Amino acid sequence: AGLPVAATAVGGVPELVADGETGLLSAPGDIRALSSSLARLASEPGLRRAMGGVAAGRAQAFGVDSMVSQYAALFDSLAGARQ
Repeated sequence: AGLPVAATAVGGVPELVADGETGLLSAPGDIRALSSSLARLASEPGLRRAMGGVAAGRAQAFGVDSMVSQYAALFDSLAGARQ
């Protein structure tokens, strides 16, 4: 959607959200930090646009077309290695 994320760094979230690039991560349970991240994104449209653009690019890299192409290339390389 081209939007930055404000989230807590739990589970797999840090693998999807690059802190300071595609969103802002806070420590789990740190409500003040999460609130501050939300306020920052709300008050800085340039930051939202910049992070949102990077987030959209990363999301496309994880899209179905990209993943299928990457798996096809992997399978082709593995098949070639066996011959």
